[in-house]
Amino acid sequence: MAERYLILYSEQARWLRATSAEERFRQFITKYPELYEKVPLKHIASYLGMAPETVSRILKKKN
Repeated sequence: MAERYLILYSEQARWLRATSAEERFRQFITKYPELYEKVPLKHIASYLGMAPETVSRILKKKN
């Protein structure tokens, strides 16, 4: 079981390094639209490995 979690952690870390902040945010919204509406942006930003200010800039740019 520990090996499985280590593999998942490694995949998550690789994904964070390989994609841009905008791409991570876009994928999150596409994959979890219900969470995007219910969870505070600071928590989403933390999950995606970015600062809340970065999420704000992405949202401003999007509109």
